[in-house]
Amino acid sequence: MNMGDSVVLGADNNSDVRTSALAKDLEDLGIRDAILSLHAPASPPATQNSNTNRVPIDSIWVTPSVEVTRASYCPFDGASTMTSDHRMTWVEMDNSSILGKHLPSSHKINASEVKSRDPRARNKYNRRVKKRYAEAKVGFQCTAFHELMKEFAEGNTSLKGHIVRCYELLHKTTSDIRRDVEAHLRTLNAGEIPWSPRLLKYNPRYD
Repeated sequence: MNMGDSVVLGADNNSDVRTSALAKDLEDLGIRDAILSLHAPASPPATQNSNTNRVPIDSIWVTPSVEVTRASYCPFDGASTMTSDHRMTWVEMDNSSILGKHLPSSHKINASEVKSRDPRARNKYNRRVKKRYAEAKVGFQCTAFHELMKEFAEGNTSLKGHIVRCYELLHKTTSDIRRDVEAHLRTLNAGEIPWSPRLLKYNPRYD
């Protein structure tokens, strides 16, 4: 901090993040709770599911220079979290407040060549993909995958590795088909009759 570095500290504090010894020490250093300070004075929820007194014990602390744009707690066992008896805590920060500039996304976005607003392009794409899915027996793969997942849910955990391999194969098969169909979908039709200003005076049908 003395050298000007930004600090982001996430911790399972095992005690109230508002009143614990660690919280007090961090407060003395000027480090704030990113979530609670953003939503003050709202009462926070318990972050461990056995707690019934609305005591948050998990938090993310940041130094004063860090600009927090959004922050919150996820629900227990939410769709975007792993299975846990703790809530997932998350914070969205402004890159410029940490690094001095906005960084571009490192993930290249490959836009689809299928024109979603063109019903003809959509229908042609869907027809070709469905035909290729049928040829590759994707439906049977999906059925087999769901059966494996059902057995796993019923307690047969030995199937985990097999399930992963089946999913990866299914994902590769469908992705390869969609990319191949997409790559060969676009066609340029220049017209059946050639057009040339030089030919118009000789044959009006070229107009």
